[in-house]
Amino acid sequence: MKIKNKFFFQTHDVLAEKRLDVIEYLRIKGVDNEKYLKAYDYFVVNNTQFDGATIVKDLNDLPHLPLAAMLHDYEYLTTLKSVHWTSWIQTKVRLDWEYGQNLESLGKGTWIPYIRAISLIISTPLYPVFIIYKKITS
Repeated sequence: MKIKNKFFFQTHDVLAEKRLDVIEYLRIKGVDNEKYLKAYDYFVVNNTQFDGATIVKDLNDLPHLPLAAMLHDYEYLTTLKSVHWTSWIQTKVRLDWEYGQNLESLGKGTWIPYIRAISLIISTPLYPVFIIYKKITS
């Protein structure tokens, strides 16, 4: 498994300082930090699971840390795994749309966040194929 973002591979002391930066950044943006800090703390412990903004690298809010992508990764890992298959597609679409909303609330524009969200939604039928492919090749 190739790790695309190594932000969380820093010392605990550095990550504790960066956590304060996340709090300050979200305060400045006027965004509630609770869900972001929950995701941040999750990846401090599970650093190999953080992928970040896979395709577009200009979404970083702090150096090497795209907060909306961090939250989106966290929600995929925690929420989608616990959802029954009958509501999986609906939940994934909701999480993808919320990703667009989060990008917008963090100042990433008004069109691009939703283009990204719609792209993720359109790719939903391919997602199970991608998961199977990753399991076969790893």
